[in-house]
Order: sequence, then structure tokens, then C-alpha cells
Amino acid sequence: MKLTKYLAVAVTVIAASLPSVSSAASFSCISNNTGSCATTVSPLMSWTLVGTQLSIFNNDSPTSGSFISGITFDYSTGMDVALNASQVAGVSYTMTSNDEAGIPNSLHWSVDEGAIHNKSGNKNAIQGGEKIVFTLSNVNLSNIGNSFKFGIHVQGLPQGESEKLVAVTAVPEPETYAMMLAGLGLIGTIARRRKAKSA
Repeated sequence: MKLTKYLAVAVTVIAASLPSVSSAASFSCISNNTGSCATTVSPLMSWTLVGTQLSIFNNDSPTSGSFISGITFDYSTGMDVALNASQVAGVSYTMTSNDEAGIPNSLHWSVDEGAIHNKSGNKNAIQGGEKIVFTLSNVNLSNIGNSFKFGIHVQGLPQGESEKLVAVTAVPEPETYAMMLAGLGLIGTIARRRKAKSA
């Protein structure tokens, strides 16, 4: 009976930790103004969720001129998002109740909050090599793209174009599953040794 309890607790703890950590996850294009959004813009934007910290990255070159001008969030009751108090120097955004990423009506989002950079042009926006960090409440990795959605508006692309992208649900890395299986194996080994010792 004790062994069953220990295993149940261990599995619960490991499983609960899985949705909280992601490697760099991607965005999917919902516009194609450049004609090649999926191959040229989408791969340069990424996000991670570690615990309660959502980071959105512009992985383009610092000299590219691209910047994320606005971010939009759509989430379920009980969830929340706030700007992290600590940001990369030069990145400054304000939370609003507007659709700052310009998500098309065809996606049927119910906009809860937006974030927009604080200066005209690309000043204080997330430029190449920069990121922004948000603190989330009651959100885990399995919610992304479902009950918690977010999109970005990327501007400053070649020929003055811009693109709109939405976050794609991250799939945990194989290493995460390997760690979970190794942990379960270790727990099983300890349990067998204890059982043999008490017999």
C-alpha cells in the first residue's frame, strides 16, 4: 500500500511539472504579406513558457529592422497575464484592452488584453535579438493555443511589409519524457530494494 502511494505521488509530481516547461516553441502565420511568411518570418519568432514566465523572442538579426509592435491575448476566465517587472533594456510596453496584434475577426478571438510598445516607429519595441517577458496566472503549457492564445504583429520587414502570427502549442521535448521515465525507473528500483530488504 505504501509503495502504491509513493508511486502515485511521484507520477503526479512529474506529470504536473511537464506542462510547465517548454523549449523554444513557434508561431504560425495568419497573414502572408511577404509571400513567404512561413519560411522567412515565422522561424525567426519564438516563445517559451517556464513556470509562470512567458517569454516572446524576436530571433532576427539586430540590424534587420524587424520588430514586434503589438501582442494580443485571448484567455479563459480565471487566467491572467501581466508584464514582468524586469525587461530587456530598451524594451518598453504598456498593457491595454485592445487587439494590438490585429488578429483577424475570422479567428473569432475574444480579446482580453494587448501589449503595445511605448514609442512611435520601432523604438522600445522587441527588435532583433530581444525578448519580452510576461507573468501568467493559472496557465500551463497545455493551455497554449486552446484556452490561452496569443498573437504578435511583426513590422519592419523587407519592402515595409508586416506579418501577423499566432502561437502554436509546444510539444514537450523527448528529453523531458526521458527524464520522466528515468525518474519512474529509479522509484521502481528503490521500491523493489525496500521490498526485498523487508522480506
